[in-house]
Amino acid sequence: MILEDMDRNEWVLCERVKADGLNQIYFRHSELLLRKIDSNTSGPSTCVTLPDYVADQWIAGKIRVAVR
Repeated sequence: MILEDMDRNEWVLCERVKADGLNQIYFRHSELLLRKIDSNTSGPSTCVTLPDYVADQWIAGKIRVAVR
């Protein structure tokens, strides 16, 4: 899945990890593991932790998020 950030950079969503009470992610948050679309690596290069409702909207293409 390709996600576009606020600067119009494109990211490949490698994995979404939701809080489960065992990992160290805030309740009702998700960690999105991302890789730049033009990167020559196979794995994620950065991650963003967002509230679940924001992650859902970004994945649906309704909003864009700043990735720093």
